[in-house]
Amino acid sequence: MTESQDPAGVVEAQDVSKRARSGQIDEDTFYADLPPELPAVDTETIRKTVAWMRSNYELVEFWRGKRKSGIVGNALTGTSHTGVPFRITQEGKIEFSFGGWLKNTPPFTSIGRRRRLLKRLNTIKSISIREAYISETRTVPISTIADDLSLMEFLRVFEWCLDEIKEAHENNADEGDEDGGESCLLN
Repeated sequence: MTESQDPAGVVEAQDVSKRARSGQIDEDTFYADLPPELPAVDTETIRKTVAWMRSNYELVEFWRGKRKSGIVGNALTGTSHTGVPFRITQEGKIEFSFGGWLKNTPPFTSIGRRRRLLKRLNTIKSISIREAYISETRTVPISTIADDLSLMEFLRVFEWCLDEIKEAHENNADEGDEDGGESCLLN
């Protein structure tokens, strides 16, 4: 079975052998492979963030990349496109893809909207990403959101981000564009 979507928006699971070839791993493996030197508070922050992802995204995947020992990627489905507003690596870093996924996803195709997201992130204690990086991928340590207030603020930023994407998708679909709004969600 390949990943596909029926008209009601239900995503079917990929064939297990295809997942293994793609580097996808299960959640238990992701946590088991966390470096032993990663502080317990960081591990707990990762777990809390993954729990939030599960309640806000239709799909959460764990996988190994070429240069990173394992990444949990969050994905929003609803069309044939999926993507990642942020990733958490096994090394305990949060990765923001301002110059990749984000700049290709309405409404964040606008540099002004990406600046707004960057400003929201920079209001979180210990996060400071310069505007010069607005079209690049940047990382910050997971420890920057380890305290409850910072984590709550971080998750609020991405709730706003998802709301913006969903609204853009709905508006684009309502306008009857030629792809039915599919390009508005994560790719």
